[in-house]
Amino acid sequence: MNEWFSALLVFWALWAADGVRLVPAAVFAIVGTRRRATLHLSRWLFPGWWPASWRASAADLPFALSPAGICNRPVGVASRPGEAPWRAQAWAWADIRDVSARDGWLWINGTPFCRDTGHLPAKRLLALAQLDAAARAEKISWLLHRWLRPAHLRRRARALAGRTALIATLNAWFFGLAAVLSLYLAGDGAGRLPTRWAEAVARGLPWLALYLFLLHAVAVGAAWRALRKLPAVAVDKRSVALLSATLLPPQALRLRALLGEAFFPTQHPLAYALAFARKKDLAALAFQTLGDLRWPLGGAEDPPLAQEIARWFGAELGERLRTHMRAAGVEEAALFAAPVADAPGSCSYCPRCRSQFVTAQTHCPHGVALQPVARR
Repeated sequence: MNEWFSALLVFWALWAADGVRLVPAAVFAIVGTRRRATLHLSRWLFPGWWPASWRASAADLPFALSPAGICNRPVGVASRPGEAPWRAQAWAWADIRDVSARDGWLWINGTPFCRDTGHLPAKRLLALAQLDAAARAEKISWLLHRWLRPAHLRRRARALAGRTALIATLNAWFFGLAAVLSLYLAGDGAGRLPTRWAEAVARGLPWLALYLFLLHAVAVGAAWRALRKLPAVAVDKRSVALLSATLLPPQALRLRALLGEAFFPTQHPLAYALAFARKKDLAALAFQTLGDLRWPLGGAEDPPLAQEIARWFGAELGERLRTHMRAAGVEEAALFAAPVADAPGSCSYCPRCRSQFVTAQTHCPHGVALQPVARR
């Protein structure tokens, strides 16, 4: 029994470590099922524990663009705190001659510009710069629409769930049996059962191992088949990961999440919240995003072109976001309603972060104008 327990201990250690990644900058890790998902901002991406869950990630747009050009000042940031550029840059479209991607960054005319989050790859950015004004304006409108498609995300989730239903079921059986066996061995089940039963369980362990191997083999085979029917929309490394999962059964317990990698398109984090989050979580993320549009931080010393681009992009993004918010039943007026004073001396609050103040100052430390709190 000790050999079985040691093998299962290694198995669960590999399972726990599988899929954990450290990314260069904080992103929203989305772990969900067919209809619901949680969004968590972190540099660490953790997979879901249940075999039927999938995983995606969403980063804030690291730039703003308009018919006049592109700048690296993020607008409509959902994360708190948002990542500000170390040096504000703005390029008119006519000045962009070369765009490349290196070391996770986009470079314009040989200068590092912003993080390469996948929202606008280097080739598409250069192609956008080379269009005529009318075609470019139409393309920018198309891009804004493409970054905010919650219905498309829901359709993708349903397609992934349908194509991997058998795989998730086999993984769930494997997971459940392995968990029961682990609890039996860790809790000294042989010592708690009558001798005759304990001996019968010991004789059945090799057959159980064979059954688990068959579950693994069938699930992996079905995953290879499903891979062809789940086309990737980003850099696809699933074949290598699936080969690794074929050889490592602990990794194969998350085949649905593995097949979902690169299957979900790059969109704004709020699009994922609109598609999968509960209304309370959606409201919290909408407050942060729309609050950044209302009261942006930084930018006062940016070049005039960057300020012009950021204003135009904020107006366009805000209009589209508000349309989605109304459709989801989230009222902007309710989001930004003045909070009730949380202390006897509270007289004002920051509308961006909701922090309350007891002094007569007019602006918060970030420069946002304070507003009066509501009284009971």
